[in-house]
Amino acid sequence: MKLIGRDEIPEPDTAGDWLRRMGDPNNGQIGLTGLDQVRWKINERILKRDGITEYTLDADATEILGEKADAFFTYNGDKGYMPMVGYLYETPICIYDEFREGNVAPAFRQKDFYLECKRRMPAGKVIRYYRADSASYQAELFNQLEEDGVKYAITADQDKAVKKVIGLIDPQEWKEPVVGCGYELAETVHCMNETKKAFRLVVKREIRRQGELLK
Repeated sequence: MKLIGRDEIPEPDTAGDWLRRMGDPNNGQIGLTGLDQVRWKINERILKRDGITEYTLDADATEILGEKADAFFTYNGDKGYMPMVGYLYETPICIYDEFREGNVAPAFRQKDFYLECKRRMPAGKVIRYYRADSASYQAELFNQLEEDGVKYAITADQDKAVKKVIGLIDPQEWKEPVVGCGYELAETVHCMNETKKAFRLVVKREIRRQGELLK
């Protein structure tokens, strides 16, 4: 409450009742659907006034612990939920979130999630950059981002194919980006079976020091 500058906040039951009533009952848009419509309108107003036309979308699954009897266990072994959340970096707002049960894999419907975020951008505003972890390492998403002209940075799964191509990097290719930073970078080319083009793979490794093992 100190962080938000308030002396009191509504009780959880009061907030829950309000959220369930949110929206227009005449067309069935109540509860989370109604709240989503409210957020959409607020986001649209904010984005139209920020003076920015191109945005970076940060997409990630967010684990929320829950004690409800009907909650499922997440991949971390915790009971709760695993919603997908999409934030814009330049104007820090949540453009879209998708509620998911705890046992739903973060990699589920990544392309569809991106398309929904894209659909919610006002006219004249575009997602130009995309950042995500290895849950987004999917060929159909890569192809969609390429089609839309979006530049992306996505963590690669270290599967056998990726490890093999990393092992083929010439030792001379590894360079310290900043002297003394403690790690080296190298680049190579990698292609998934279902992608329409090869893409650049940037690899990072810690510098081997005397008496230490390379990680």
